[in-house]
Parts: sequence; structure tokens; C-alpha cells
Amino acid sequence: MTDPIEQTNIVYVNRSDRKTKQWLHFKHTHPFSEIFCITGGTGSFLINDMETKVKKNDLVYISPQAEHTEISDYETPLEYFVIGISGFEIVHDSKPEIPYFKFNDNKREYTYYFYQSYEEFTHPRLNSIRILNNLVQTLFLIIEREQKITITAGRERKIDDDPAIQVIRHYIDINFKDELSLDKLATYFHMNKYHLSHRFKKSFGISPMKYWSNVKIENVKQLLALSNYSIIEIASLTGFSSQSYLSQTFKKETGMTPAEYRKNYRIK
Repeated sequence: MTDPIEQTNIVYVNRSDRKTKQWLHFKHTHPFSEIFCITGGTGSFLINDMETKVKKNDLVYISPQAEHTEISDYETPLEYFVIGISGFEIVHDSKPEIPYFKFNDNKREYTYYFYQSYEEFTHPRLNSIRILNNLVQTLFLIIEREQKITITAGRERKIDDDPAIQVIRHYIDINFKDELSLDKLATYFHMNKYHLSHRFKKSFGISPMKYWSNVKIENVKQLLALSNYSIIEIASLTGFSSQSYLSQTFKKETGMTPAEYRKNYRIK
């Protein structure tokens, strides 16, 4: 019988830190699992409308298709590594119905594997793919041994099976405030821009640039509803060149001005 962990497919290994300043993300799902290692800051995860606070040295595993978002504290934004993986899932033995679990790495025995995985993924060299697979598999084997979890084979799902496009979507999610373009994405991911756009739309039913615009607007909505930032500050935080351009784009997409949206949806 094949060991489920040997079926690991690593979709991406990413890092978010103070340099990226991506404090808010909108709710989204993945057809694969994610595991986060918090390396600094404070904040919370909202997973299927269940909120869990996180801090440095926490690890959070999120099951496939669980709707989630990361929300950082503004003064101490979250810093973390995240690995997207498919091929297997893990279930908490005492809470199998919960789509996530959190545990702490006070002894810092897991953190090393995230750092090294990130280096191998972002700076590929001879044998990097094999080393990366070994690092991630070892990480999960240690977690299985020391935490009350069970590793199972990934369930069959009607999902997009284009991992390269999943990586591009995730890149847009964490770099939404940058000035992105189809040409820039194509160059960064070494793809023909028309081929990239076609594959992206086939996977998600929307063009990459429209998806980027939606991510920006969703982040603006969250800042309007959750923060005390002024409209001009929100424009700067979300990558709009001016308050007027934000207001113009926001009204076109939502039918409301930012001020009207804040008045209607502000969470006090």
C-alpha cells in the first residue's frame, strides 16, 4: 500500500514579511492544503467563519476547500512561511470535523524545514526538487509523530489541476498592491502572456488582470469595514495611485463610493 505522504505535490512555498506589508487578504479557497509557520507579528485566521488567533512560532494547517483569510494586526503585521501541498491531507484525531488545526513550535524544531524549503523553492539548484520533497515530507512525518494527527490520501475533487496557474493566483494574492500587468506576470513566470491568460481564465473563469482588480477591491472593502484608516491611506495601502482613482474604480465595481460603503458596512 502506498504511503500517502509519498504522493506529495508541492504547489508553492511562499513568504510574507514586513517588506511585503500585505496585512489583509480576502476570503478564498484552495483545492489543496496549506500549512503556515508564523515567524513574527500577531493576527488571526478566519477559517470557515471560525477565528483563531496566531502569534510567533504557531503553525496552522488548513484543509483543502476551507474558506479562509489571514488578518494581521496593523501595528505588528504577521510574518510567515506558507507551503501549499496536494496529494494528502491531515486530520486531527480528536477533532476530525474541524477544517484546520493549530499548534505551537516553541522548541523551533519545525521552523527549519520552512526556511530550507523556501530556499530550495525560490533558488532552485541541482537536486532542489528532490531535496524540497524530502524536507516537506520529513516536516509532516515529524508533525504526525508529535501531534495527534493522521495523514490520509487526498480525496478526489473536481478541481483545477494546473499547479502553475495556482502559483500565479497565489502570487497575485500576496502582491496585489504592486503594479501588476499581464506582461510582468508572463515575464516573471516565463510564460507566453496569451497562454498564461488563457490558462488562468480556463481555471478560474476570469482574466488575471480582472482577478487582480477584484483582489484589490476586496482588500479595500475589508479596510473600510475593519479599520480607521482614511480613504487616502487605504489608497496607499492597497496600491492605488491616488484617492480619486480608488474612488472612481471602487464605485465602478460596487456601485458605491468608499465613504458610502464604510457607512453601510462598518464593523464597530
